[in-house]
Amino acid sequence: MDAPLSALVDHVRSGAAAPRFETLKSVMMRIWLDEEAITVEDDEKRAILRKGYESEGAELSDDEIDESHSDALYSWMSHIDYVRALADLRPLMLPNDVPEKIKRLVRQARDCYALQQYDAAIGMCRILLEASMRDVFQIGEAYIKWKALSQKVSDEPLKCELRDLYTRQ
Repeated sequence: MDAPLSALVDHVRSGAAAPRFETLKSVMMRIWLDEEAITVEDDEKRAILRKGYESEGAELSDDEIDESHSDALYSWMSHIDYVRALADLRPLMLPNDVPEKIKRLVRQARDCYALQQYDAAIGMCRILLEASMRDVFQIGEAYIKWKALSQKVSDEPLKCELRDLYTRQ
């Protein structure tokens, strides 16, 4: 475990004054900004670190945030790259009005792509297709036929199968 994290664990164990804790927590927060997962095998240390991180108190100041990550952010992408990527993804041109929930999903997919988060963009496209199909299914003739058929089916397993077909994710 890194020295600042060990210091935080020792500090929490000792019950020392809050100002030192807030400084240690701030250091810990800056260190963890780049971490997706941290291995802490000791149960007690993990509990202390989790408690310290989730507690009230120290937060990163705007200066600390700027100092910590402006270089990291612009090292893999600049605002120019972001705008160029958005410009490459022209808006959809459709013959009909689009529901707001669909527009919101398109916006999120475009943002993920523009930020070079391609896996997230693919996931958003899947969600967008699913939501669009449900919207079409609900509005269109297919929904009317499905509803009529579901009313005629008296056997419970078939009703469940139809419901599952409609709600399948």
